[in-house]
Amino acid sequence: MRGIAMRKYGSMWALLAGLTACAAAGPEGAKTPVASNARQQAVPESALPADRRAEHVYRGDLDGDGDGDALVVTAPATGNEDRARGVVLLVHEGDDSWRIAARNDRAVPCSSCGGAMGDPLAGVDIVPGGFVLRFEGGSRELWSVAYRFRHESARARWVLDAVDRRVLDRATGEAKQAHVGPADTRQLDFAEFDPDDEALAPID
Repeated sequence: MRGIAMRKYGSMWALLAGLTACAAAGPEGAKTPVASNARQQAVPESALPADRRAEHVYRGDLDGDGDGDALVVTAPATGNEDRARGVVLLVHEGDDSWRIAARNDRAVPCSSCGGAMGDPLAGVDIVPGGFVLRFEGGSRELWSVAYRFRHESARARWVLDAVDRRVLDRATGEAKQAHVGPADTRQLDFAEFDPDDEALAPID
């Protein structure tokens, strides 16, 4: 964990984009290889829990078995948009058969929770055997955070593998960042993950 002071920079938006790109990197700083970061064809609504609707669908190999799975960002089937959104991980079992492998109804902040920047969902990267959730937002203070999860085959679950958090004060140019790796994530199960828990990677 370390802080960085930055005194001169060009485009603020370009800087934020750079911070967000770094947040998707692994502990060694290499950019996470993206197997799929595109919103692709929808999965059948019947594959989702009855109380959720699909907002975005990302396709890729979530469990590392070579098959095409799906990460679905969900919202309540009925209700206001100020509520947190969820994620359903669907494992493809052949033809049009899908199985809900994991579910978290608070994994994605609400669509207006990014402050002046609007929707905080910056992207989803699916890598073989895992995925990355990327969020950003703010006004005077711009922030970005990336949560990387990996599949733990022995227990058939996804656990938090790394967190990268960055904050930039637009008025002073001061930037801070924090990184938490596998040894410090408490092997948190995805179902128990809460993006509002800043203790996962606190910034001094």
